[in-house]
Amino acid sequence: MYYYLFSPADLRPAITKSGNIDVTATDATPTANNLTGNASLITPHPQPGLWEIDVMQGATTDGTEFSQTVSGTVAYNQLGAFTETGLPKSTSKTIPAGSSVPISATVTNTTDHVGFFELQSSSGDISGGNASTPLQLGPEQTGTLTATLSPTAAAGTKVHGFLSIIDSTDWGVAEPAVGFPESYSDFHDFPYVHDFPYAYTVG
Repeated sequence: MYYYLFSPADLRPAITKSGNIDVTATDATPTANNLTGNASLITPHPQPGLWEIDVMQGATTDGTEFSQTVSGTVAYNQLGAFTETGLPKSTSKTIPAGSSVPISATVTNTTDHVGFFELQSSSGDISGGNASTPLQLGPEQTGTLTATLSPTAAAGTKVHGFLSIIDSTDWGVAEPAVGFPESYSDFHDFPYVHDFPYAYTVG
């Protein structure tokens, strides 16, 4: 079973037709890492308006089976506390080109199934550690994600970026119908100010 969470912005025809949906999940009932077959659709800071959940039945379903019952819970503000260290907060902070700044983020898996958590940067300047390899956490477990910030822009560039925690139930597997990762959620963006959660100037 494949689940898709459409925000009010996602429901615009141009986005819906392109399949660029921010949050998807897979109930691969059951797997070694997801014994209950549960999946979660999580989005931070949900916008007001009409939301939609679509459910697609996988192609491997028995052809004699014409229906499936899907049940779930809708809840608000269910994410645990997040902390981060190492992120620069202003373009007044200069980071020399070629340098490496360690960063870390603490996350709690508030779902009821195993999750794989990875750091993702909108600016492409955070790599290594859990930006390359996900951290596996069981339900209610807390762990620390680590990575390195290394400027990739030219000297003098003022960089603004987002750091996100991405959660998956089956990391790296492509969902066959639309070719996207089978399951991922934008679990959390670390806020700084306005649209620039982290910022620095390349030295």
